Amino acid sequence: MRGFDIIAAAGRGYDYVWTNRISLLSLALVPFVVKIVALSIILGFSLEENFLRQGLILLPSFFLDGWLVCMVLKHKFFTKENTPLPLSFKKGDKNVLAGTLLYVIFQMLLFVVAWFYMHMSEQAMTLEEQPEPSLASVFISALILFGTIWGFRAIWLYILPTLGIRFREYFHSLGGLSASFFMIGTWLICQIPIAVGLILAHEFLANLTGHTSDEPVILYQAVMVIIQSAADLSITMIVSVAMAHGIYEMVYGKPDKSKGRVE
Repeated sequence: MRGFDIIAAAGRGYDYVWTNRISLLSLALVPFVVKIVALSIILGFSLEENFLRQGLILLPSFFLDGWLVCMVLKHKFFTKENTPLPLSFKKGDKNVLAGTLLYVIFQMLLFVVAWFYMHMSEQAMTLEEQPEPSLASVFISALILFGTIWGFRAIWLYILPTLGIRFREYFHSLGGLSASFFMIGTWLICQIPIAVGLILAHEFLANLTGHTSDEPVILYQAVMVIIQSAADLSITMIVSVAMAHGIYEMVYGKPDKSKGRVE
């Protein structure tokens, strides 16, 4: 298994999004608006803890997000420098469509897993007496943890069609568990700065508007939905570009410009 430089990969993600920020604003406008509408519906109907309904409401947004990141990856890896971002499907964009469908499938699966975990947690809390952990339960927990870490690589399968990487080639190149740690590290580096910014924005706006959980303020909620939507799209694009670089390097080694504009 080849590793990759997680700092360099994350840096490429941030650099691409910042460098192309003007073009991305127009490309991401419709996904941004649809995400705002979806999050507003979830908030308006108090569905924050109903993951299955959240997933259904966000389904149109997932399709647009998947299309967005796949078009971004196509532009990043397979077009000449300074080429304007593609704004529509063209003949031969079947890989983009395949990547979009995979993105939607795995986003929905994540919501199903989240619902299942919450359902099991609620059932465990209803038990009057918590049973003592047995060897079997510890072993099962360890297997679940191992499966979760190993399975982290499956979340990024939507990247493969756009990059022209076969599934067998991908899983063979990644090998054992260590590849997942490279991916988790990259994902965290792409997530944490924006997540910290969200927390700071939440605290600032809550203090400014006087918003609390007992006395919600509509202005605060509206602004936070907009900020959350922008943050979600930014993270999705940054981490997709970063992870694509890492995957490309693990499968093929150092990027080769003869296969496209991989920088």
